Amino acid sequence: MLVKSVLGETTGKLFLCIVIFAIIVCTLAVHSGAVRLMFAMGRDGCLPFSESLSKVSLKTQTPVLATLLCGSGALIVLAMNLQFPKVFELVTSIAILWANLAYWIVVAVQLKNRIMSARKGVNTDAKFSLGKWGLPVNILALIWSTFMVINVSWPRTATYGFEWYNQYAAWIYTAGLICLGVFIYYYKRIKKERFS
Repeated sequence: MLVKSVLGETTGKLFLCIVIFAIIVCTLAVHSGAVRLMFAMGRDGCLPFSESLSKVSLKTQTPVLATLLCGSGALIVLAMNLQFPKVFELVTSIAILWANLAYWIVVAVQLKNRIMSARKGVNTDAKFSLGKWGLPVNILALIWSTFMVINVSWPRTATYGFEWYNQYAAWIYTAGLICLGVFIYYYKRIKKERFS
């Protein structure tokens, strides 16, 4: 109603159709990204039931199980929203935190490699280089990404309510998934060493 009252009936409807289209495209992009990641990790043997997750349908040439699991996860979140309206804020905060953590990890590793190369006197002939500005830009990027990780995961009453477990959900779930990942990694490593 607000969009139509500001933009007019025809322009408002057109704008809303564009918004709906954009939401659908973004949803499909996120879903296909999750499917590709799950399939790739299954193919590389990094997930439980990796063999099943890495199977591709002969008919559709798509990883069916990974697609169904990712879609089911989205449906579970949608169903939870009926009784737990804050679930979207929590999922969004966790997703934004993880995106920023991924960037932070890349920048931190790049800085470590840059410092190690400088200590060893190794000159890397990269196709793209910032030259003498590489180190300060890398340090600034790490400071900025550290700030962003803290900022997006900071417990806010206005966003997450008064319950502590909602306010710290991004940190709790991140710590939980890191522990789960470490457990799976070492379990697979021990299993591989035992049978090799």
